[in-house]
Amino acid sequence: MISYISGYIIIPLEVICCKIFFETFCLSKKIKMFYQVLFWVLLCMLIYIPAIFLGNLYLLKQIIVIGIVAVATKLYWKITYKKSFMLAFLFQSLLLVADYVTIIIDSSLLAGSMNQNQSTQGFLILLTKMVLFLLIIIIKSTLGQSQLEFLDDTAWLKFMFFPVFTIYIIIALIYKPELMINETQKQIFWVFAFGLVGMNIMLFYLLQDVANKECELFERRIFEREAKHRFSLYESMVEATKQQQALSHEYQNQLVCIQSLLHKEQYNKLEEYMKQVTGVVLKKFHYIDTNNAIVNAILNEKHSQAMEQDIVMVYKIGNLAKMTIEDQDIVLLLSNLLNNAIEACQKCINEKVIKVKFILEDDNIVLSVKNTYDGHVITSEGSYTTTKKNKRNHGIGIKNMIQVIEKYNGFYSIVHDENFFSFSCILPR
Repeated sequence: MISYISGYIIIPLEVICCKIFFETFCLSKKIKMFYQVLFWVLLCMLIYIPAIFLGNLYLLKQIIVIGIVAVATKLYWKITYKKSFMLAFLFQSLLLVADYVTIIIDSSLLAGSMNQNQSTQGFLILLTKMVLFLLIIIIKSTLGQSQLEFLDDTAWLKFMFFPVFTIYIIIALIYKPELMINETQKQIFWVFAFGLVGMNIMLFYLLQDVANKECELFERRIFEREAKHRFSLYESMVEATKQQQALSHEYQNQLVCIQSLLHKEQYNKLEEYMKQVTGVVLKKFHYIDTNNAIVNAILNEKHSQAMEQDIVMVYKIGNLAKMTIEDQDIVLLLSNLLNNAIEACQKCINEKVIKVKFILEDDNIVLSVKNTYDGHVITSEGSYTTTKKNKRNHGIGIKNMIQVIEKYNGFYSIVHDENFFSFSCILPR
């Protein structure tokens, strides 16, 4: 009975593992659940055909199964045939590795139980699929480029406990056959073991749902930050327009006052008045003009913030009128760079300097921000992270900037020494 049932569940378990494996390397598609289930059920039925009729022709059966999986996954994920065949071949190789690991376990720990009764072989089938599942999970946690990247190593280690524990339970059931006195008990224990395998799969997808929610929250935080930047720029541009209108309105009155003081030859009062007027104008004057309204707004706003913090800003700016980067990406990239630089300078005790280079050069956009800092840098797994205490709500700035740079197929470099921290990038125009 157990052998009969396990013969039918082996392919669905393999197909589920195949789906998880392909999701590691392919972008997920938004397909209705009904059509997803229908697709994978049909794939199981297609794989059953060579499994039933080509049982003795192992090599031919493997070639046909690889072809079926490759074509099906190509249609499902809209990937190239080259990629689908390569991944299908790698998955079949993992199946062989799982079989080999099970054989090693059986020969070294279980005294060759494969040659025993059929019920024991049913447990070995479950053991093989759990080994396959564990191998795929290890690959996914190491190489996966999906929402699961939001899970840290601790979360993965906690999850790994469940498949390892399931493998241990199945081995124990095979190793202690005397616990199963009759056929009924064997069936009960087999259903228990199968339930553990199913719970592992359910737990994995539950973990994936949690990661999806975390990804949505992350994207929402990015959106809120971008919206905040855009609103701040809008306020800055509106305020600048109002100030310029006010200055234009007052300009004629100021000229009349200057002319009156000159006529009365009150030169001391004129000198004092000129100092007051020029001081007000300088504070309200927009220093930087790149022929790009968004860049102007960001640079002038951050320049004003830097002046309030006694930070010296040095510029090498070109004509950016022909720059083709989208406005929201400019806001995200430049605002994050300058915010980080200003925050770093605020922590400096001595010199506070920010050097900005933003030019078009050889059909490329060159952007570099170099600033003094306190010499304290935190890295995690080769990446730079925030020095702020609330790491959950901060530390996404550099990651966001890198995503923008990669969006335009650009390059970036991060260099720092004891005094200066520099972030540079080159983007196609």
